Amino acid sequence: MINRQTMILIIKEKYNETSFTGGYCLAVRFWNWPDWITIILLIITLVMAVFFIFVKPRITRKTWRYGIYEQEIDLLRGVLIKKRTLIPMVRVQHVDTEQGPLLRRFGLSTITISTAAKNREIPAFLP
Repeated sequence: MINRQTMILIIKEKYNETSFTGGYCLAVRFWNWPDWITIILLIITLVMAVFFIFVKPRITRKTWRYGIYEQEIDLLRGVLIKKRTLIPMVRVQHVDTEQGPLLRRFGLSTITISTAAKNREIPAFLP
């Protein structure tokens, strides 16, 4: 019977820690996954991470528009399906601003516009 510390040492010797993740070692060693499945899962994870960290924020920033006028607030957002929201000024009950540490670092804030029906947000507003 192999104890836990011996098993960990065997895994460390068989798989170099710097080139493989712990999940890869577990999948291959304990569940007998073929190497191609874990490699595909790692590639999918890396592609999704790059998309959600670098690509999606740029697309969102380019497709989000707002306009604050005397009679209404106009919010336009969406990539494939454009959604426009017009909020009459007479329906606005109150406006809140929120500024976390990251937004404060760049001089931005999030504005929440409250009406009787819903709350709408304007993210990363430059005051």
